[in-house]
Formats: sequence, C-alpha cells, structure tokens
Amino acid sequence: MFLRVYQIYYQADQLPNLIYIPHLNKECTVFFENSPIRMMVENKAHIGADYFGVVSWKLKHKLGYQMKQQWRSMPNIANHSTNEFTPESFELELKRHAPDVMSFQRHVPHDPVMFADQFHPKFSYFFREIMLKIGYQWVPTRLDNVFYCNFFAAKSELYEQYVKEMLAPAMDIMKEMPELMENSSYGFLPTDLRESFGVSHYTYHAFLCERMFSYFAHIHKLNCIHY
Repeated sequence: MFLRVYQIYYQADQLPNLIYIPHLNKECTVFFENSPIRMMVENKAHIGADYFGVVSWKLKHKLGYQMKQQWRSMPNIANHSTNEFTPESFELELKRHAPDVMSFQRHVPHDPVMFADQFHPKFSYFFREIMLKIGYQWVPTRLDNVFYCNFFAAKSELYEQYVKEMLAPAMDIMKEMPELMENSSYGFLPTDLRESFGVSHYTYHAFLCERMFSYFAHIHKLNCIHY
C-alpha cells in the first residue's frame, strides 16, 4: 500500500465526516489523538504502507473555506494552500514529489512554540523542559516547515522514528509533570471528559505534542512539502 491514513473519531455522529480509515478513540486521555498515534505505531499499524498518517475527524472541516476565513486574521495558523483538497489529489501530489513528509496544510514559516505562548501561558517553558528531559536542546527557532493538528503523512519509517524517539518519550515524561494539568486557556472540556480528566479545562498535553513533529522535522532536516 502506498498511503495509509487513520482518522480518529470519538462518537458515532462524527463518522459521516471521515474520509480515511476510521479509528474510534474509546478512552480519550489528556493527550487526545496522540495516545492512539502512539498505540498504532507500537502495534505496527504503519507496517506495509510507504506513507502513514493519523489525523482527527475534523480534517475535512479544517481544510475547508470556512476555516480559512476564520483564521485569516492569524496568518501563522491559517492554511495558505490554494489547492482544493481531495484524498485522490493529495495522494497524487505525494506520489509525484515523494518527499519525507507532506502536510495536508500550508503554513507560513514561523516559530510554532514561541507563537503558542500567545494562547497558552508558559507553553515555551514547558516545551523546553520536556525536550531537555528527553535529550534535546530546544531553542526558539523560526521553522520553514510547520505542521499543526498532526495533519501530515510521513514515510512510515520516519513516522515510527518520530514516535519512538520523541513523542513516546515525551509523553512518558509529561505524565510525571503535574503542572501540565493546569489550565491551558483553551476553554472548557466536554462534560464527559471533565470527570475522567479530573479538571474542567483543557490541559497542556495535547497542544505540546502537536508542536513536536515540526521540531522533529527541523532537527532531522527532513524533505518536507505542503499541499
């Protein structure tokens, strides 16, 4: 198989929005889709595919015109791709260029970690601490290749390397950092998650994990293209 992409969903009414292989996140953790990402790679779900990806159920919505208009005032977050997305056209571009990784979106170069400080207080401090504890000397850096929302497909061996060398070790460290349970200033959790998480607000875990692949791609000098 050339490309295998799983799409995380949480409840049955989200199924009509899916365009890739459905994967039910039965027991959502504070890491959100990063927990099934780790589980899939550790269970070798990527084996047998040239490229592998795991995206959220909101992929189609976030790539649409409405979201582009919504984020127009924040060019760093906005998707600047002018290509209309279809799974077929995405795979065609991936085959044509054969990069190490291809994003479903297109973002302007910036520092996604320092930029996150505007929305999540202490974000860069936490990111630096986590990276240091797993052996990386992160410093503020403007990145040419930025990935948000785990919206990317990478060569399967590189996806596995990312999970094993950065994401999984970081998640293990983050479980021992109670300060990450603080309010990330994103808003309130759905009612069902408040009970299981023990807090009413979104914590830092998922947002920190979301920024890690951009840094991984940077330090490994991956050949990246953006749809």
